[in-house]
Amino acid sequence: MIGFIGGGNMAEALIKGARGKGQGAGENIFVSEPREDRRQYLEQAYSVKTTPSNIEVAASCNIIILAVKPQNMEAVLNEINPMISEDKTVVSIAAGVALSYLSSKLKTKRLIRVMPNTPALVQSGMTVM
Repeated sequence: MIGFIGGGNMAEALIKGARGKGQGAGENIFVSEPREDRRQYLEQAYSVKTTPSNIEVAASCNIIILAVKPQNMEAVLNEINPMISEDKTVVSIAAGVALSYLSSKLKTKRLIRVMPNTPALVQSGMTVM
């Protein structure tokens, strides 16, 4: 299962792209999002499972995409760290957050930093991993 911590615009663009290309069934995507209205929207639009709990997503998923703002990253990493084992893969799409920082905060060495570009919001972008 793929987990998204953060259900904002960039997370939605990645979910939409995966779903539109047949790469991800909604039941295989789990999103934590603090705002209830946003969770309801994502559930209805993409048939994904949602929760307000970052810990629940981190515990349940083998691939975790960190789609939070850089200023929220430290708090999120501290919160989910107990759930991140060596066999989990963590992908960060947060601008300006170095792999060395993620590595210092998490127990896994399976770390990927990705920078999707803004055209991804309209399914016209490219993301390099």
